[in-house]
Amino acid sequence: KKSGGNSNIPLYHGFVNLLEDKMAQNITQVVSESGVQGVRFSSGQLKMSKEVMQSLFQPVMDLITSHIQSLLTNPQTSNIKTIFVVGGFADSPLLTQALMSTVSDTGVRVLVPDEAVLSVIKGAVLFGRNPDAIQERVSARAYGVQSKVDFQEGIHPPEKKVYDGGVPLCKDIFSKLVEVDDVVVLHETKTKVLRAVRDYQKSATINLYCTSERNEAFTTDPGMTFCGQIHVDMPDTRGGKEREIELKFTFGGTEIDVQAEDLTTHTRAFTTIDFLHS
Repeated sequence: KKSGGNSNIPLYHGFVNLLEDKMAQNITQVVSESGVQGVRFSSGQLKMSKEVMQSLFQPVMDLITSHIQSLLTNPQTSNIKTIFVVGGFADSPLLTQALMSTVSDTGVRVLVPDEAVLSVIKGAVLFGRNPDAIQERVSARAYGVQSKVDFQEGIHPPEKKVYDGGVPLCKDIFSKLVEVDDVVVLHETKTKVLRAVRDYQKSATINLYCTSERNEAFTTDPGMTFCGQIHVDMPDTRGGKEREIELKFTFGGTEIDVQAEDLTTHTRAFTTIDFLHS
């Protein structure tokens, strides 16, 4: 509840009693001795000034406005003309004012639709009824595989140097199929071809990684997340190191279907990655 710009938050009697039992102090005394200006407890209510209430939301609003600024400077999204504010926070005049202030000199409109609080729930229901409703997404993460490449002196870190059959290789390379902010279309497939590392290799285990960071080179870099593994048999060794494995990432509504196929014998393996929460 608001009164003259201040906010009054009712604290139920049972909750107050629980706090006082745990702290062995009167809650009025605890609040008054906290040293926080603009906060007091009276008549069963925690009373906060407008400034204190705004300070609670300021860190979240700063993150939101910073994200909006980054979108407006991104070439892929710089043509935005209207921002619709939805979800539980949409009813906050603090957020609306912050957004309007952020885009005031860009010509972008900020609109809060009717029943904005219900928009997320309604969207989830519509998506459940028709998973093909969303035809494309902007990938929040880069996706790829852990691989090895020929070691290049002066380019690859010495600690990444390993030998396989006497050949110097660089390990832990992050070989990307999808980059951060790539637009991926529903049911679109991204393909990468890998080769056998050893002449008599009879199977391959491919580690899948993702990251929200840009320009990551190695699967050991900070922010890198292991998001799955796929194992494929390679029983026919006659092709030696020239044998190829075709890796396919197919983007569904909320998942990535991953297929690895030994192109010599057409042996296949499958797994899935959660596209939204990897």
